[in-house]
Amino acid sequence: MSGVLFPKTEKGDRSTTAFNKNVYSEMAQALGQPTLAKAIMSEKDWRHGYSKHLYNLFEALVSCFAADKEKASNALRVALKQACSMDFEAGGNCTSLMSALAGATGGLKIKALRIQGTGQPLTELAVPYCGKSLVGEELAKQCDQWSSQGVMETDCANAIRAGAESGLADLQGRTFVVLGAGSELGPSPWLLRAGATVVAVGTRKPSRWAEMIKLARESAGTLIVPVPADQSLEGDDDIAQAAGADLLNDAPAAAAWVLGCIEDAKGPVTLGTYLYMDGEANVRITAVSDYIVDQASKLHRQDAQSVLPGLRAARQHSSSQKLQLLHRRATCNWFLGGKGLLGNRSSVNRLRRVRQLALESTKV
Repeated sequence: MSGVLFPKTEKGDRSTTAFNKNVYSEMAQALGQPTLAKAIMSEKDWRHGYSKHLYNLFEALVSCFAADKEKASNALRVALKQACSMDFEAGGNCTSLMSALAGATGGLKIKALRIQGTGQPLTELAVPYCGKSLVGEELAKQCDQWSSQGVMETDCANAIRAGAESGLADLQGRTFVVLGAGSELGPSPWLLRAGATVVAVGTRKPSRWAEMIKLARESAGTLIVPVPADQSLEGDDDIAQAAGADLLNDAPAAAAWVLGCIEDAKGPVTLGTYLYMDGEANVRITAVSDYIVDQASKLHRQDAQSVLPGLRAARQHSSSQKLQLLHRRATCNWFLGGKGLLGNRSSVNRLRRVRQLALESTKV
């Protein structure tokens, strides 16, 4: 196995359990909770017993945030650094992931090909629903209904309503770097239709790239496609066969290419992460995406930059909406009852206590 790997333990294996314990233990230590850190490391049945430790860790974090925000923030930074402490192996050589990314080691080189669309920018926001295409006032009313029923968060409904009432902005002149461009929930198709330039990062799936290239040709946008630098390609079929930047197996080259695209982009740049992989692979790819987001934030550009955490970013931010959701879940019988998602009543009561701490911490 090569590419991004979990670090080796003293036994010589690459245990995901040991990795998890190390991350959470380091966080507990940084929060001033050595007893909790020891309990995490000594847990014999992590697969079935980890939840009680994470409850304790989350409670300690929220309590710390209410008393000392800087200490709580530092604990999160410590945990994040530990979570990114992985290895990278290529050609039989193994080094730390961060060293490999910083040095862009590896033989693969990636270049960018531009797919220029010829269509007109999409200006009206339409949402398909129950065999209809909802637009304008009809879409705004449906968003109100979804929000009142708890189908979607209020801020999400407000964003869609704003787009329905004012129309879509012309995104020509803006660049969006999309990690996980082939994601079903990703924004690439809509960004292209609105005239944006999309730097697409995705694995080598020719059929998916063929669809994206075809859509880009018909749109008002520009698709930036990663392909091997040593290949001369003619025609969209050849490009689709060669396209792809693998953030796991070719992490250094892929990350260097993405950061180069950000530096070379004209106008405002937005970076979004829409990555997802099954099981432990999702942890490994998140470490790479977090590195890219971190390095992109350090680039000194005169143009505005922004980051959309998307579906699977390592960095999470507290918000009143999230706390409101936690409050609703902590008082919702179907969510908590009997054999519900959170299990027994003691777990429910603990969540309610943590929720109250979280709500109080926002008043500090």
